[in-house]
Amino acid sequence: MRNKQRGSRRQQKSQFNTSSFADIAFLVLIFFLVTASKTPEQGIKAKLPPYNCDIGCHFGIKERNILRVNLDEKGQLFINKKNIPITRLRKISKEFIINPNRVEALSEKPDRAIVYFYYKKETPYNEYLTTMNEVIGAYHEIWEEVAFERFGYHYKHLNQNEKRSIWNNFPKIITEVEFPN
Repeated sequence: MRNKQRGSRRQQKSQFNTSSFADIAFLVLIFFLVTASKTPEQGIKAKLPPYNCDIGCHFGIKERNILRVNLDEKGQLFINKKNIPITRLRKISKEFIINPNRVEALSEKPDRAIVYFYYKKETPYNEYLTTMNEVIGAYHEIWEEVAFERFGYHYKHLNQNEKRSIWNNFPKIITEVEFPN
């Protein structure tokens, strides 16, 4: 008889009401679901001016000072409506910006050169980044060459005034425009 009483006491001591734990766990779960937000990928986000095919005309920009870089939804690259491989983009951009031979079809002066970068929302992200890196890389190569020519140093070793003089003569002007669907 004594054994029965001990067993029942142990059973009573080990039992406690767990319904409140389930309520608390449920409330914590709801709290995290409500406060945590997961935003789906929606393409490339950038604040862009409204699309206008005559954009250069409204600001007095000559057509020859605009390099149109188009990247379609398949990742194909076009410069001034001609399909080109990405490997040529940096060289073409540099030549357009500097225009060392004063070719009529290229920019008048480096400080007037504008790169219009057109893309679609469906453009593959890697192609977008690669294309933008090539255009920006063209500017960085120009700055490096000019720094060495003028000051005899690499661009990264110049002081702010020297860098500013290069930026004023070779400003990085890139405009991104998303094609409407």
